[in-house]
Amino acid sequence: MQVREFYSIYNAVTKKKVDILMDWNTSSDFTIEQGVLVVNNSSITPGPGGPLPAPGNLVYGRYDITTGKPIYEKRVVFHNNESFWRTKYDRQQLLLMDSDTSTMTQVDQKGNVLSSIEMEKVWTYSGFLGFYQQNFILTNRSKDGIILERIPVKTGINDSENIE
Repeated sequence: MQVREFYSIYNAVTKKKVDILMDWNTSSDFTIEQGVLVVNNSSITPGPGGPLPAPGNLVYGRYDITTGKPIYEKRVVFHNNESFWRTKYDRQQLLLMDSDTSTMTQVDQKGNVLSSIEMEKVWTYSGFLGFYQQNFILTNRSKDGIILERIPVKTGINDSENIE
């Protein structure tokens, strides 16, 4: 079975509707910031079609809500058919948990990488709860159940100046 999410934005004043389609076999979350639709996508595991070739899977996008046109889209090419990824958007930053490269990457709203952390068995992390005191708070599956884990990261957009 194939799944495709979309966003319909209806302007009650102009009576115009715009649709914004997401990639196949992803689940998405959204927020609206100053007239911009911000969408982050995660894979549905296992995806029946596998990852997309270039330009890759949409993991994050910013769209003008009056036209539906993309302002910015971040796409990633995943190389393994068993790959999955999870994203969470919080405080104008995106967290991308990628099983293909076993990394967690923090990206600002303009697509600049703020930090990237190599993690053993990134697939064991089932979710992202938020940022707290310059840490990602993640849920981690273990044989004893689900535990919370703190992963230290840079959380300020201005910290990107220190990344080489």
